[in-house]
Amino acid sequence: MKVKILPSKTSGEVSAPPSKSFAHRYLIGSVLSRGKCVIKNIADSDDISATLSCIEQLGGSVTKDGNIVTVIPTAKSQIENAVFDCKESGSTLRFFIPVVLATGAKHCTFSGSERLLARGIKEYEKLFENSDVKIKSDKKSIEVNGKLTSGNYEISGEVSSQYTTGMLFALSRLSGKSTLKITGNAESRAYVDMTIKVLKDFGADIAESEKNFFEINGKGRLSPGEFTVETVPVPKPGRGEVLVEVKSVAICGSDPGIFNGKVLQNGWPPYYPFTAGHEFAAQVVEVGEGVGSLKAGDRVAGEAHC
Repeated sequence: MKVKILPSKTSGEVSAPPSKSFAHRYLIGSVLSRGKCVIKNIADSDDISATLSCIEQLGGSVTKDGNIVTVIPTAKSQIENAVFDCKESGSTLRFFIPVVLATGAKHCTFSGSERLLARGIKEYEKLFENSDVKIKSDKKSIEVNGKLTSGNYEISGEVSSQYTTGMLFALSRLSGKSTLKITGNAESRAYVDMTIKVLKDFGADIAESEKNFFEINGKGRLSPGEFTVETVPVPKPGRGEVLVEVKSVAICGSDPGIFNGKVLQNGWPPYYPFTAGHEFAAQVVEVGEGVGSLKAGDRVAGEAHC
């Protein structure tokens, strides 16, 4: 079959799904809490399905009603002979391993796709090498045993922020004071900030006393509540502002650094989470009060940090 593709223009509107990254974190926070939690605006996906399944293996009760998930955590002090099927979700695997160890694990097995297990969990193997926690892995599964305790930990930030997130959840679940130091370059630091934001929503006591050094005052259980994985509404332009619809965007040399959570020398970006793409061509949708030089329909270009 031959297919001929010709230049053409596309148009239409799509709705971006709510953040899967936030969903993972709110769901895991729920099973570590001391009571019923309700998480709204959860979009279905294979990765979220894996996380929900692992919550149930951890002893939690999960109820879904449309895009609302209710989680009732377990009161168990140790999880025995549970099988956590992470499918193809690296987040689920790396988040749950220390979480299960913080609860207390006896012959607990993590499984998943061949590709997922091939990626390995070397940072955890190194982290727990000289501890009472035992991790045994092969091409088909990972078995964990032992009880994680509060203390002082160092973990490399150069492989994945998922390891850091897993440890922040686990240390917040324990009772007592702990520290976690990220060594090397903190890859995807924005995801670490996201984790801290979610943990603080659950009442966790975390302070970054110096860059990439966290002090965690573990309280044993997180505070339950009702949370929403938010979608961002279309903003209304204020005085002197213009709302534009981006038609195309360039990749600037600074974007890889922004993607990895770095703040550039000129202080850009001003905050995280941050939507990348600061060199763009757009069309004016609406103008705010006091804007006289532009009107809806005008074509514009933007450069946002020079």
